[in-house]
Amino acid sequence: MKKIIAIVMAAVITGMALLMTSCSENSTNLEDYDLDKYVNLCEYKGVEITRRTIVVGEDDVRAKVNEMLDGFAETVNLKESDVLQLKDTISVTYVGRINGEYEGWTNGQEFANTDDNADTFTIGSGGYIPGFEDKFIGYHPGDTYSFEITFPANYTKNPKLSGVNVTFSGTVKSATRNVQPEYTDAFVAENTDYDTIAEYEAHVLEELQAEADENEKLDEISAVWNKIMTESEAVKYPDAVVNARYEESMANFESVAKSYSMSTEDLAKAMYNMTLDEFKTAMESQCKELVFEEMVLLMIIQRENITISDKEYTEGVADYAEKNGASDVSKFEEQYGEETLRQSLLWDKTLMFLLERADVSDAPVTEAETNAVK
Repeated sequence: MKKIIAIVMAAVITGMALLMTSCSENSTNLEDYDLDKYVNLCEYKGVEITRRTIVVGEDDVRAKVNEMLDGFAETVNLKESDVLQLKDTISVTYVGRINGEYEGWTNGQEFANTDDNADTFTIGSGGYIPGFEDKFIGYHPGDTYSFEITFPANYTKNPKLSGVNVTFSGTVKSATRNVQPEYTDAFVAENTDYDTIAEYEAHVLEELQAEADENEKLDEISAVWNKIMTESEAVKYPDAVVNARYEESMANFESVAKSYSMSTEDLAKAMYNMTLDEFKTAMESQCKELVFEEMVLLMIIQRENITISDKEYTEGVADYAEKNGASDVSKFEEQYGEETLRQSLLWDKTLMFLLERADVSDAPVTEAETNAVK
C-alpha cells in the first residue's frame, strides 16, 4: 500500500520537482516569486469537513477469501452438459446482422462475422457492449445461439451502430471454468500462515479494516485540500512557470506518441477524442491549475516554516521504498532523485499539518452501513 499522503499528492499535484533558475519574474522556480501577488490564500487552518466512515463487513471478507481461492483455482474444460455461468471463459463464433432500417443500414445486413476464427472472452469481463456477454449465461458448450441486443446510444467505437438493434448468432465452440479448491481448515493451514478458517478470516478482517482506515484518511486529506483550493483564488499566473510546465508536458506527450509510432494529432484523437489544438488548450488549462495548486501549497509551507530534517528524509525514503516494493533503498533514491523525494516528503508533511488542524466531524451512520457489520 502506498503511503497515504503520497497517493493524494499524486492526484492533486504534478509530482515533478520545481525547476531551479535565477531569481526574476521570468523564473520557472516558484520560490523566486512573491506569491501574495498571485494568490489570495484562504484560512487554511480549521477547515471543516465531514468524515466518511468506511464499514467493512462479511461480504468484504468473503470477496477477499474468494480472491485468494482464485489464485489456487484449477482450469477445467466444460462439457456439453455444463451450463455456462458468470466468469466462464468461452470461445464463440458469431455473425451480426441489422434488425430494421437505419441510416446507412438495411434490414438483415451483415456488419460483423468471425468466420471460423472464434472470439475468446470471459463472461462478465466487460470487453463487449453492455449485455452481450451475459447473453451466453445458460447456454452449453457446443450450442448454437441467437439473440437480439441494442448497441449503446453513443457507441464511440463505431458511431454508425449507435442505438441500432441487431441479432448475433453463432456457436459456442468451447468453454473453460476456474474451479476453486475446497475451502477447509486443512487448506488454510497448508496454504496460509494460519491454522484455521476462523484465524485466517480474522486476519483478513483486520487487514481490510486497516485499508479502510487508510482510505478514510485519504478521503479526509482530499476533502481538506479540495476545500482550501476552492476557497483560495488565483489572482494571476506566473507565465514562465506555466509555460515550463506546458512545454515539459507536451514534450512528454510527443515522446509517448513517438513510442507508438503515431503523430501527436492521432494520439490526441485516440486517447481523448480531441483535435491537437483542443488538446493543447486543455493541457494549458491543466498546467495553470497545477501551478495554482503548487503556489497554494508553497505559500502554506513558507508561512508555517515547514521543513524536512535529515532524519525525516532518511526515514521517509525508507518508508517510500518499502511501500513501493523496493528492497534496495539506495537504488530507489537514485531512481527518483533526492530533490524529488524531499519535495514529496515536504508535501506529505504539509498535508498532514493541514489535516491535523482541520475540524473533522463524523457523518451519520446509515442503516445500510449498520447492517453491513451484522
